[in-house]
Amino acid sequence: TWGFHDCKEVRATLAALAPKIATCSERMNAQDIGMSFYALHVCSDSPELRAVLAALAPKVVDCSGLDEQAMGNALYGLHRCGDCAEARAVLAAFAPKITALDEPPTNQGVSGAFFGLRNMGASAEMRAVLAALTPKVAFCRALTSQHIGNMLSGLQTAGDCEEARGALAALSPKLADSVGELTAQNMRMAFFGIREFGDSTECRAMLAALAPLVAATSQSMDAQTVERAVKLLARLGGGSEVAAMLGALARGGHLRKSSHCFDALKRLAAAVPGPESETVQAALSAFPELCADTALPAGWTHHLNQDGVPFYHHPEHGSQWHKPGPKLPEGWAMHTAPDGRTFYHHDSCGSQWEFPHRQ
Repeated sequence: TWGFHDCKEVRATLAALAPKIATCSERMNAQDIGMSFYALHVCSDSPELRAVLAALAPKVVDCSGLDEQAMGNALYGLHRCGDCAEARAVLAAFAPKITALDEPPTNQGVSGAFFGLRNMGASAEMRAVLAALTPKVAFCRALTSQHIGNMLSGLQTAGDCEEARGALAALSPKLADSVGELTAQNMRMAFFGIREFGDSTECRAMLAALAPLVAATSQSMDAQTVERAVKLLARLGGGSEVAAMLGALARGGHLRKSSHCFDALKRLAAAVPGPESETVQAALSAFPELCADTALPAGWTHHLNQDGVPFYHHPEHGSQWHKPGPKLPEGWAMHTAPDGRTFYHHDSCGSQWEFPHRQ
């Protein structure tokens, strides 16, 4: 299946292979294991994939001499698979093999292994693999943006458990000697990976380690990534690590990407004492068009949903996430055309698509 996408033909191939794998009497070596699982990285969760996983799990148990490359390739191959009994059996088979590895792992092997866990949930088997992988982080040197993104992304469904916090604790000091700038994609992966962590020493240490990388990058976060970051900071509430990340978001120019979380940022910055808060407040004040209390067009009102995300409502035009434009000049009214586009009308000046400006 390597090189193909998940489709009915690939699933038919998996269905045909599963019983053959199960009845194969020849012992699979480390390379066979690594290649077999890696080939599954294009396959989404399906009955056919689960059947292959069920057939492969005993082969992992019987495999001797598993090396770090096979480990990384094999676990990476699981990254589109969900948390199911068959996947848990595979993880249970791999955990003691990972612990027994006696060669120093590579950055690629460790980051690929972590990435493969991203949809595995928080089962006991998943936590056992995390516990086995975490000591291997100590061998990593000069991580790249991709390595960081992959490793943190791998924690996204693990929950705030002891093993996931242990992985954060091992990874945080490694960010100090990372190479290259953090890309937009990998910032997204990093914040998605840690978004559900609670307030802990390990989570705060990761924020402190990420902050200089976020501040230094020339790439810009998308709005959703900024909102994920802000929700995490709001949950932590304060402290030097929160202040450092707020400052990084401000100095990196990321704040203007998201009007959705502007109010939450403003409240959070006000709650954090010190120069970092002043930096964020100054950055926010440079974008008055995002402020919730800036005058809205006639009929529009500002609200917060149950998650604290602001939205805007108009009795005629409905609700929307994005803040409507600045207040209309006197005599102008906003309307919606049959095709959904907004236009503006004045009894004397007529109608137009462009926003009217004061003369």
